[in-house]
Amino acid sequence: MPDFAVLPFALFCLIATGTPGPNNMINLAQGVRLGFWRAFPFALGTGLGIASLLIAVSLGLGVAFREVPVLQVVMKGVTLLFLLYLAWMIATSGPLKTEGDARRIGFFGGVAFQWINPKTWAAAMTMATTYLPTDPSLATVLSAGAIFCVIGWTTQPVWIGFGTALRGFLSDPARARAFNLVMAALLLAATLPVLLG
Repeated sequence: MPDFAVLPFALFCLIATGTPGPNNMINLAQGVRLGFWRAFPFALGTGLGIASLLIAVSLGLGVAFREVPVLQVVMKGVTLLFLLYLAWMIATSGPLKTEGDARRIGFFGGVAFQWINPKTWAAAMTMATTYLPTDPSLATVLSAGAIFCVIGWTTQPVWIGFGTALRGFLSDPARARAFNLVMAALLLAATLPVLLG
């Protein structure tokens, strides 16, 4: 039995993974461009990446980042570069893609992105310090990671579904280009304030 309040923790996970942010902007954009199932691996990766980051933060990585400010600077720099790359990739992706198009962010991209996603870091740090005991057991940390992962796997596909539902409307190349530019701007708007704040 976990030694933390599961329901409040789960509610926070639901809010953290279900509200607009970098992951969901990517899920939405890929749902439009690729369709549900071809975009789905990224959502699976985000769930696992979210869980792995929470586990690492809870087991001491969060303390290391607070104590060694240069790590925060390096992470912010890497995040900024990758974020600009993702925004550029979305903005220039063109109209809807065919089955043979391989230009997507897949499972491993979803896992890796969580480790530089400032929203995920903020959520993991908040959860580790607010909802978990001060010195959590491994079972508690793994339980929290599993809950975060499962809730991420539940909310992320919803955003892909939103994108997939827009495919017909965005089959027009001009609409698709405008949508891609808006999604790239929203990705930056959802992340830069946290990153540069």
